[in-house]
Amino acid sequence: MPGSSFKRTILITGSTDGIGKQTATDLAAHPDNRVIIHGRSEEKCEATRDQIVKETGNTTNVDYIAADLSVMKEVAHFADEVKSRFPDLNVLLCNAGVLNPRRAETKDGLEMTFQPKSSDLGFWLPVMST
Repeated sequence: MPGSSFKRTILITGSTDGIGKQTATDLAAHPDNRVIIHGRSEEKCEATRDQIVKETGNTTNVDYIAADLSVMKEVAHFADEVKSRFPDLNVLLCNAGVLNPRRAETKDGLEMTFQPKSSDLGFWLPVMST
């Protein structure tokens, strides 16, 4: 938000589990940080946000955006939403990724494990759009 009191606005992709979730929790504990959680499921993003708010006590500095970064249409929408809702984005932590034990393809026909990696549009489109 323009004119917000936050010193840093931080988006963490893939932050509903594991390292991303812990990073979001740690960063949200500092009131100067606005933390934007990302995950594929809106329900999981909401649950993660609620848990972080409960753990940190900060109710105004945690938000989320749900998008499946293996689907190019959703990547483009995600980038547009970040740009419009968080024009003051300072930090992008690209943590999203999947590891499938078997070959799986995205809706766009791309290999799933490769799709969200740094050599693909699932990473670069949000970066270039912010």
